[in-house]
Amino acid sequence: MKRLNKKESGFTLIELLVVVAIIGLLASIVLVSLEGAREKAANSAKNSEASQIVNALELYRENSTNDSYPNRGNRSGSNYDMFCVGYEEGEPCLGYWAFDGDDTLNGNLRDFIPGPPKNDSPVIAGPYNYSGIVYACNEIDGTICKNYTMWWYLNGDDNEVSCIKDSEKVAIGTIATQCTYSSR
Repeated sequence: MKRLNKKESGFTLIELLVVVAIIGLLASIVLVSLEGAREKAANSAKNSEASQIVNALELYRENSTNDSYPNRGNRSGSNYDMFCVGYEEGEPCLGYWAFDGDDTLNGNLRDFIPGPPKNDSPVIAGPYNYSGIVYACNEIDGTICKNYTMWWYLNGDDNEVSCIKDSEKVAIGTIATQCTYSSR
């Protein structure tokens, strides 16, 4: 039987610690790169939901008797009100402005889109959390809504992100981008 001396018995503590440190370093690099992928996925999901809402609004207009979009009235006394699509009435979204949902608007869209989806993935820009997709009827002829505008925020500056087709984007510093879609 051969006897092992101390040098042949296995790994030293230093060798094991070096291997653990290398594994930890590689894991931290992977986690940092995953954060960018998470932001891109959240942006893609919000754009997809905005596109679905645009399609639902167009279907609503085509099915309405007066060729109009949902008109949610004038609760605030301004020229038009803004509502968070998919949010319940009184439930705020979009940080600084604190718009809320509208049950009637959601009901109008429910025939054309399941839900409709509530997007509450946060976009942090300064002290504000910009979540949600906002709808506003911006051209009212009596009680008929002729045109609308929607906007939402994405993570990243306007060089890094893209909004849905036919929408405009504006950088909010270097950390967020506002997307705006207006019906034609």
